[in-house]
Amino acid sequence: MSKEIQKPDSSEEIDLGQLFKLIGRAFDRLFSFIGSIFNKLFLVFVWCVFFIKRYFIILAAATLIGFAYGFVKLKLSEPVYSTNAVIKQNYNTGESIYTSLNYYNDLIADRDTISLSQSFNVTPNEASQLISFSMESVLNENSKLKVFDRFKKEVDTTISKEVDFETFLKNSSDYDYEFQRITVKSTNKSLPRKILPNLIENISSIDFFKNEQKKDLEELNFREEIIRESLKESDSLQKIYEAVLQKDPQFPGVMEKLNDLGRP
Repeated sequence: MSKEIQKPDSSEEIDLGQLFKLIGRAFDRLFSFIGSIFNKLFLVFVWCVFFIKRYFIILAAATLIGFAYGFVKLKLSEPVYSTNAVIKQNYNTGESIYTSLNYYNDLIADRDTISLSQSFNVTPNEASQLISFSMESVLNENSKLKVFDRFKKEVDTTISKEVDFETFLKNSSDYDYEFQRITVKSTNKSLPRKILPNLIENISSIDFFKNEQKKDLEELNFREEIIRESLKESDSLQKIYEAVLQKDPQFPGVMEKLNDLGRP
């Protein structure tokens, strides 16, 4: 019996050879790319070294001058004093207060000491020592979460499901929160404390605040009138009960029952 020896297929050898060549080329390109990156980084480093070496005196002088200028400015500049007050907004006046403070900051930027002195009942010289007014919420993240929880309980269930905490913060302004800290800064040590009461008084005189306060007072007066009328009707009814019982005192305990019914 004759045995035939199988020879390897030449097409398979060619395919494997081409595959190894492709893999080798891919690695060559990868290493060349990495090498080019390191080469460029090295060139940038060398360029920086030569640049610093060439302009070392200029760079050193500029650094020294900048440091000296900052040090001298810090030493010669007047110290800044500040005071703050935490206020509670009974109405949605945050935007109005924020606008008023921006107006005062604009007056400071324009050096309009006359208007500032008139607004805060101080001298123009004292007004020139004002630096800035600012307002910020005093609530931390936990307090804001409580506000968000209260908001979800107050609004419709469908709406509350669609609004998450991040969306709530994104669509609410910092001045919308109930407690706010107002800060006054000045180069005069005693001026911020002198300014603050006048500032609070100016805030209380904002038209929006006065209108909202007027509405609340009118509602309280209306409720007071209703209570007074109810008390008058109760007194009149009690007198009628007493007159009826005086004419017909045959029913013991009736007076007490009628008094209970007549109480508001």
